[in-house]
Amino acid sequence: MNQASSTPPIRLPTGDPDENYELEIVIRVTDALGAFSVTRATTNVRPPENIEELVEAVLDDVDVNNLQQTTSSIASVASVLNVAVGTDVDNTKAAYTNTRDRMMQILEQVQVQDVQQVKQVSGTLAHVTNKPEELSDGSQVRAADTLKTLGEVLTTEASEVGTEELEGVAAQLFTGAINILDASSQSVEREKSKTKLTNKTTDFQKNEQAVTTVFETIDELSFTMISRKNRDEKPTLVQAKEFLMSLARSSCDGLGTRVIQTQEKTKAYFEIPENITSKLCVNGTVRSQTYFAPRNPFEYGNNAEDVKTTILGLSVLGERQKVLVSNLKEDERIEYINPISPEKPIIVNGNATSSNSRQIAIHNFTTTEPGVAFYIRVIPDVPNKDVNVTLRTYLKRGAVVSPVDYSHNATLTGNGVSTQPYTWFLNQEALNTGSGREVWTIGLQRIPTTDENGQTSDSSVSYTMSITASKCLFFDESSSLWTDRGCEVGPQTTDEQLHCICDHLTAFAGFVAPNPLDLGSSFTFDLDRSLIALVTVCVVMALYIVAVFIGRSLDVDDKRRREYRRQRKRENRVQQQRVYKNVPQSTTGKSFISEHLWISAVKPPSNHFTRVQRISCCLCLLMSFMLVNIMFYRGDRNFVPRVTGGRVQLEQLFSWDTFIIGLESSLIALPINVIVVVLFRYAGPRHDTSSPANGLIRKGKENYVTPQKDRAVDLPHYLPRRNGTEYTAYPSAHIEKFKKEGGKLHT
Repeated sequence: MNQASSTPPIRLPTGDPDENYELEIVIRVTDALGAFSVTRATTNVRPPENIEELVEAVLDDVDVNNLQQTTSSIASVASVLNVAVGTDVDNTKAAYTNTRDRMMQILEQVQVQDVQQVKQVSGTLAHVTNKPEELSDGSQVRAADTLKTLGEVLTTEASEVGTEELEGVAAQLFTGAINILDASSQSVEREKSKTKLTNKTTDFQKNEQAVTTVFETIDELSFTMISRKNRDEKPTLVQAKEFLMSLARSSCDGLGTRVIQTQEKTKAYFEIPENITSKLCVNGTVRSQTYFAPRNPFEYGNNAEDVKTTILGLSVLGERQKVLVSNLKEDERIEYINPISPEKPIIVNGNATSSNSRQIAIHNFTTTEPGVAFYIRVIPDVPNKDVNVTLRTYLKRGAVVSPVDYSHNATLTGNGVSTQPYTWFLNQEALNTGSGREVWTIGLQRIPTTDENGQTSDSSVSYTMSITASKCLFFDESSSLWTDRGCEVGPQTTDEQLHCICDHLTAFAGFVAPNPLDLGSSFTFDLDRSLIALVTVCVVMALYIVAVFIGRSLDVDDKRRREYRRQRKRENRVQQQRVYKNVPQSTTGKSFISEHLWISAVKPPSNHFTRVQRISCCLCLLMSFMLVNIMFYRGDRNFVPRVTGGRVQLEQLFSWDTFIIGLESSLIALPINVIVVVLFRYAGPRHDTSSPANGLIRKGKENYVTPQKDRAVDLPHYLPRRNGTEYTAYPSAHIEKFKKEGGKLHT
């Protein structure tokens, strides 16, 4: 009696459209003892005519508790989307993106227990993430979390499978991992293109989270795979799309200078010096992980658009953690060669005349990034390659250079100053390029040469010259920035490859792009982006205008009160000196009020530094600090470090980046404002020349009082008033008149 099969039907993915939708099916039968047999079959699986009906019918019927039914159903739908071509591109892409979101939400609910289930889910994950442009930021995070879970199960159950099967499952996981990295890079690139048009900022937190989780999974898989390798065994190469990763385990003895690379055809490699072996050796072996990525996986970095080369990574693996390699000595530093993308260098044409003519061909070029190195190649245009042409080059910062006025010079011959003929390499230390835009000038002359027959060649020669500026970078994960700290450009750099020398290990790249401060764009406000800044500036200016009106009114009142007090002081100076001669005066509070700029603007002391002047100094201080901060903080940069715990990210209240920027801002802005305040505080008062000083009037030859410096003029207030006699500033005349009237003086 034939018994019906209890195995439920499963859906097959769509076949290869280039092979008439042919699909190869691998059938594996395993018994209870672990023995198995494998057979292969082929069939044709074509996509349905109505994709929307298939999606709804399949996904609505998924049971997450049935792993095989769930993975086969999702893989079937995903394979259809991968080969489908829509007429309405935008709507089709949006619909397919939503469908992939729905599939990832289902897939992350599946519980995985063993390696076979890891294999099933990882294959399905590779189908869902196959089109990175249709994977949303949320799906990237879900896919990365699912990938991490699969990697953890594979690591735990690795002892149950052989090395070959382990590497096969890991390869499937790598496919999904690289799909997620590509999706993140493409998503960030699209958003950055939009922000350039709309001048808005975008938070790439989800992209950063997905990439970080993916690399954690790659490292976990690397630890598991390299633990299976024997010492000095052939390296294991893992490839997914164009991403390459190599795992090697070498003996610590007799390594010498070692070259490590992922694959020879990439032309990229690392060179490890012999005397660093002891720092890399763990339990008698050096376990290395290198990878080669044509696309930058760290596109979420604030200056990622400046990276122009492939990304190289080198790590030394310990038992279950990476070996920290940093702060290497000069003879221990690690070198690497990275091929340069075929970017167009600066190319100029010219005509070099003989040095006897005292003429020089001059070319100007501009750098916008500090710390770059120059590689200069000159190709003389001579009909006969046997002709020996010698060129003298002069280089100087500025718009003018000459044979007697230059900072660098070199003689270029067919043998070359560096590694190739007619080439000239200048490292960063020699150039010392500054920040911001700098103009450089290079000049060329032909040096007369004499051949073996005694004939002199000094005619002018045409040439083509290219100038390549280069810089070595590594990705600092703590700040999400590409930086050149600890790296310098090496002498083997050309216009086709970048030679870097670094004192640490991480992800490396090359970088030759400007990032100058553009005050024009800094002051261009977009309401969606800079509403708070715009409102702040407007409120500050409005408050300043109001404060100036109020301060001016109070200054006028203060001036009147000072004049009145000055007059009273003149009248009472003698008595005050007698009474308060030995009484100490406390000036601590008044001194504090006078010296503190912001407090003295509210209640200034009695001197010529007015309220309006103090308020203006306060505004100058505030605005100068805002201007200086524009130089350091751009709208697309985030200097606030984050601490990640699971799926929660918290911003730290303090970071050394913001502290250093605050210190630099103070050093730039404070000196200018101190000078402004000092000029106001110690400038002399403005005198009114239209009226006599101190109200003293000279009358003919009569006696008059001449005020001396730091000495007040006292009126004779002790003289009695009689018969309407008025006080006078001339006591001798008053006394004489008083005696004639028979009066008596009383003291």
